[in-house]
Amino acid sequence: MITPYYNRSDETAMNKKKMSTHILGVGILMVAVLILTIALIFGLEFPKFVRNRLIDDQCVVDSGHKFYTKWVQESDFIKYTLLYFWNTTNVDEFLEGHQQPQVSNLLGAACGGLIGMSALSIIVVVISALVVIVPRGMNRVAPAPQPSEHMNGTHTPV
Repeated sequence: MITPYYNRSDETAMNKKKMSTHILGVGILMVAVLILTIALIFGLEFPKFVRNRLIDDQCVVDSGHKFYTKWVQESDFIKYTLLYFWNTTNVDEFLEGHQQPQVSNLLGAACGGLIGMSALSIIVVVISALVVIVPRGMNRVAPAPQPSEHMNGTHTPV
């Protein structure tokens, strides 16, 4: 028996609908793979790029460095400024007023002190170094670090 013409168009419309659904599914899958690829590239390679960029821009190691002439022409304050980040190890006793603060140097004063840390760790260290909690009735401050050979002017730049 011959099928009527209108039935054939209904079958074609259903086939087109199935085909468009498949195309939509494949398109969504391709977009998801593209987003995943971009996320992996940024997650794995971008931190390495930032770390290398920090080392290149902040640590003048020889006379061939791109910022060497600027570094030589700057004042001594910029060349010899060292940053120390301290961690209080006896927070509860210190806040209760029973003990002097016991501090430990987190990063040292080296140029590459922040380089080995992740970005989140750097943010946490900087924020914790900036937030200073002074308990009520206590005006004692931790002693400043003693000057080292790097701070007394006898150290010559590389």
